[in-house]
Amino acid sequence: MDAPWAERFVERYEVHRELNAVERAGRRGRAGRGNRLISQADPAEAEERRQFVERARDTTARVDARFRIGFRWFGGYVSGKPGQGGRGYWRSAFRYEGLVSTEHPILRLYVTKLHRARRLLTGNDKGAVTVGGPKVLALDDAYVHANADMRGVLRVELDRDFASWDQLRQTVLACGVPLPNIAVAHVHEVTGAIQAPHLIWILEHSVCFTGRGRAGPQAAFRSALQRLTVALATAGADHGGLANALKMKNPLSPR
Repeated sequence: MDAPWAERFVERYEVHRELNAVERAGRRGRAGRGNRLISQADPAEAEERRQFVERARDTTARVDARFRIGFRWFGGYVSGKPGQGGRGYWRSAFRYEGLVSTEHPILRLYVTKLHRARRLLTGNDKGAVTVGGPKVLALDDAYVHANADMRGVLRVELDRDFASWDQLRQTVLACGVPLPNIAVAHVHEVTGAIQAPHLIWILEHSVCFTGRGRAGPQAAFRSALQRLTVALATAGADHGGLANALKMKNPLSPR
C-alpha cells in the first residue's frame, strides 16, 4: 500500500467481492430448486436446462483450472500477425500464476471501471471484441472496453515506441500533463522497447453517460480526453483514437 486511499479502497473492494460471490451462489441455489418443476412441466425445457447446467459446470471447471494452473500462453502473436491489418506483437510461451489485478490496488480500481461479465467486451485482436463468459477469464484477453455507461477511464494511445519505461515517463512529463495511473504496452522481447503504449488515467468519480447523465460532466470528460490527446501530440498521441477511446490494451492481461 503506497497511498492512504489504497488500504480503504482494498477493504471496500473485498467486501463487495464477497457480497457478489454470495449473490451468485444464491442465484445458483434458486435455479437448482426449480429443476424438478421444469422437468415435470416440459421435457424440452428440461433438456435445455440440462445443457445449461453442463455449460455452467464446464465454465466452473475452466475458472477452477485458471486459479489452480494459472494462465498459459503457448507462444504466438497478440493482435494478429504484422502486416495483416494489425501491428502484431510476438510473445514467447509463458505461464502466469494468479491474477494481475492483485499486483497493485490501482489495478483493482481499474476493475471497477469495467462492465460486469454479461456486458464486458474483451478480445485478443485490436479489431475484434466479444462479450460473454466469466469476468476472471475474459480479463486475460489482450484488449478490453471500459464501462460505456459510467465512464471512469481516460485513455490516450501513443503511436510510437520508446526505448524504456523511463523514456516514456520523461516524454509524458515534458508534454506538461500529469503522469497516468497506468501505462500498458507490449515490451519487445529482444530490445526491451515499449511498443505503442496506452496511457490510462482513472477518475475517482465516474461520469454518467446514460439518459440520466448531465451534459456538463459529460462535456468535461470529452474535453479532458481531447486536451490530453492534443497535449501529447509530440509524444505520438493518435488523434484518431478519440473515436474509440473506450477500447484499450488491457492492463489486467498477462499477455
